[in-house]
Amino acid sequence: MSSSAIYLRVSREDLDESKQLVAIQTKYNIQDHIIIREKLSAYQEEKQEKRVQFQELKDKILNQEVTDVYIYSVERLERNIVRLFEFFFFCEAHNCRIHSVMQDIPNKVPNETPQETFLRYVNVLLFGYKGQEESYTTSYRTKQAFEKHNNNTFSYKGNKVGKQFTDINGDKVTVTHKTLHKMQNRIKALIKEYTEKGYKSYYKEIIEIIKKEFNIQVSKAYLSVIKNGWYNKWSSWCKYYIN
Repeated sequence: MSSSAIYLRVSREDLDESKQLVAIQTKYNIQDHIIIREKLSAYQEEKQEKRVQFQELKDKILNQEVTDVYIYSVERLERNIVRLFEFFFFCEAHNCRIHSVMQDIPNKVPNETPQETFLRYVNVLLFGYKGQEESYTTSYRTKQAFEKHNNNTFSYKGNKVGKQFTDINGDKVTVTHKTLHKMQNRIKALIKEYTEKGYKSYYKEIIEIIKKEFNIQVSKAYLSVIKNGWYNKWSSWCKYYIN
């Protein structure tokens, strides 16, 4: 039996798609329908294979179980020009109509003129372009808001992103890339100094020095990361130039 499908999508698990459902039900009087919900990106190419609910919708369209798809906005289907165009043709080939709260979807009509067909396809391309452009711009701005310094990520304000350091009292402290760079260079110098002196255990000594000089509590694990990242390169350099 043919029916209608309400397709709801948000890009993350922490987002709520219920407002989409309310808007669709308010605009359309849908009697016989199913609801398909999905929480996954429609923009990132590497995540498209995981859109099992969207594939479920396509299977139902293919099997003529769904003849009308209701959405809040076109980008809920796809945020990619090519993929949206492909889905539009897929629906058209299987006599399935698309209805959107936010856009007037140009579905095929009987005795359509070539100009009407052309304008329908242009509209779909424009919808696809708008959705992809919005996601691309958001992604670009997010990347530009962060910068890398010595394998550490910082926000545009200059604050370290990720697990925060604490001071000697255990309170979280904000560390800029300049301070972090200076502290890491100091740790590298201390590791080199203790290594050259033949010390096999020196983490406690370095932790105390960093406390006094920077008022920052570092862990043995943090020192180990710096040691392995720096010492391996330093040893290779020595082997190449000295041996």
